[in-house]
Amino acid sequence: MAFIELNNIVKVFKDKKRGTDMLAIDNVTLSLEKKEFLCLLGPSGCGKSTLLNMIAGFEHPTSGSVIVDGKP
Repeated sequence: MAFIELNNIVKVFKDKKRGTDMLAIDNVTLSLEKKEFLCLLGPSGCGKSTLLNMIAGFEHPTSGSVIVDGKP
């Protein structure tokens, strides 16, 4: 079992003022073992911080699962 597992992660932010949805992350699947190194690169606004915040537990995915060390 991987140390960090992201399974079919989707994150949608709701803009109540405009009545629209913003798709931040779409169907990301990833597994990392302990001591494995990963670098996230991309332009501003592509979802890098959102993905890291979900791994840290500060954000929750709209759908999919985040498992760190065997715990959701």
